[in-house]
Amino acid sequence: MHSDALARRYAEALLANIADPPTLDAVQDELHVVAALYGESDDLRNYLLDPSVSEEERKALLERVFGDKVHAVLMHFLDLLLRKHRFQHLGAIAGAFDELVEERRGQARIEVVTARPLPEDQADRLKRTLDGVVGKDCILQTRIDPEVIGGAVAVYGDRVFDGTVRTQLAEMRKQLLEAPL
Repeated sequence: MHSDALARRYAEALLANIADPPTLDAVQDELHVVAALYGESDDLRNYLLDPSVSEEERKALLERVFGDKVHAVLMHFLDLLLRKHRFQHLGAIAGAFDELVEERRGQARIEVVTARPLPEDQADRLKRTLDGVVGKDCILQTRIDPEVIGGAVAVYGDRVFDGTVRTQLAEMRKQLLEAPL
């Protein structure tokens, strides 16, 4: 199974076991903490993936490290990953889980590229405009690229909304070159 498909399937399984929003928020936060710790700690990662360590010993370690610090639903999920030998996919599963949570909440993550940081009032106007165009509550992820010159590019999935000065100048150049003299 492809890694993205596997991550999404496990993320869907976790999400299916969470009904109320407070639990969802807690599990999402805790999942990121566990994934970050797993990604940063070579010792933890090596121990959990070591085939010479018994499943019982690995489960005991998970209980000692996370047992009283994470929601029971997440603890059962971590145990499932351990039993199915899928722990190495934890980071991808956390990312897929975020996407599913955003879908459930009617949100959309949109990358916005500008030449300079947007003032708060402009960012708010852009967000409201994109909310209307996309039909969801947009979460703007901003990135600075001086080559944009001015304006902004917003990317949502395979849709690109390009309102940059650079693109407008390129279009003007094209029109001037195509104009009969």
